[in-house]
Amino acid sequence: MTDRFAVAERKGREAFEAGLQESDCPYDDKRKPNGKLSWSRAWRNAWLMGFQLAKFDAKQTERGEK
Repeated sequence: MTDRFAVAERKGREAFEAGLQESDCPYDDKRKPNGKLSWSRAWRNAWLMGFQLAKFDAKQTERGEK
């Protein structure tokens, strides 16, 4: 079984490579009616992590550090 958070992270990487912005993250930060956090924050963080890692990797490659 594929780790679902790994899939969200991969989608974040793919989004960066496709030229999207961080604000294009498809996962909204939703809260429960009582104001507590839901799992949506975890999905959003996984996607953003993938996006940011791809951005970091691209900068490293651009500088010739990779």
